Amino acid sequence: MRCKISIFLTLWLAGLACTEAKLDSGPVAPGQTMDKGILLDPQAIESSDAEAKAASTDDERVAPPSNIAGAYLICAETQAATAELPESNVNCALKDPMTHNKVSLASYQSYSWNYQVPAGSNLVVTMSQLPRDPDWHVQFLIKGPALADIQNQMGQLMFTLDLQTAEGVSSQQTSTVKPQLVSWLSLAGASAPAAAARGGTEHTTNPLWICRIYHENEIIPAKLIVHFNNPQATSCYGTYNGASVGSQSSDALTVLAKSEVLLINQGTFDEYLEWVPAANGEKPARAFVTGIDAAGAPLYSCRGNQDGTDIIPGVLRPGANGCVHEWYGAAERTTYEVLAWKRSVPL
Repeated sequence: MRCKISIFLTLWLAGLACTEAKLDSGPVAPGQTMDKGILLDPQAIESSDAEAKAASTDDERVAPPSNIAGAYLICAETQAATAELPESNVNCALKDPMTHNKVSLASYQSYSWNYQVPAGSNLVVTMSQLPRDPDWHVQFLIKGPALADIQNQMGQLMFTLDLQTAEGVSSQQTSTVKPQLVSWLSLAGASAPAAAARGGTEHTTNPLWICRIYHENEIIPAKLIVHFNNPQATSCYGTYNGASVGSQSSDALTVLAKSEVLLINQGTFDEYLEWVPAANGEKPARAFVTGIDAAGAPLYSCRGNQDGTDIIPGVLRPGANGCVHEWYGAAERTTYEVLAWKRSVPL
């Protein structure tokens, strides 16, 4: 049994309140917009300001892109409707064409979200901001009288983002619902699915997958491992302030914190992603944002060598000297690899 369990039980019980901030705007009629300055909540503005300030500091080693030329809008179904619950979630984000990461909208003078449903539609749509989500800007909750109503109309839904720069240049991005190349799945201690992205090994042969854990208002890139007391279960282990944090109790029966595992939905890992060598806090240009810190700055999945045999996924933070991974506490490596998108990834 790992001796660290008793240490972070108390930490996680205190940190369960960490959730994604979300502003529910209520039902919105087709044609009504969600506009910057009207429906942005204070936390969204605070997070955007934190990103802007981070980009203006001398240390921009892990600063996100701002106003990206050629950025594209993508919308994907993140929760499918069922016969028992005819509701679907569609998330949308403006993405950087080079890194495929969420673009900060704070660099635009104004922006507004909108959607269109088919003529005569019986769907009810609600829009919500996702200021603390590393992957998405907004979520559309789509409700129908029955599952068939959503399935028949999903392909006809159109989502729009109108943008205006500080120079007064306007543009519009539109998207239908598209499949995701990769996604995040909440496991709650279940075994890793076949599509889970492998990130390394521990104790020479034990597989590790890429996960992220919700702790102290952060979403921290981490490692997923088969639970040490139950081979049918898993636990996501990360680091916070030099200590280990984990998603499951020592008996694997209790969820201590929300966690998610990275899935490859189409093709293989090597078709879209790669591990790029880096050192001393640097990151590659196409580094994949897999988390967010309490100030709103992006966090990245990295991995470092442990004891010459193991490769352990961890987190690269803004201003850090290296990759920190969980190893009976926290271990930092000044030479490491960072998870990044390949140049060939389709838009």
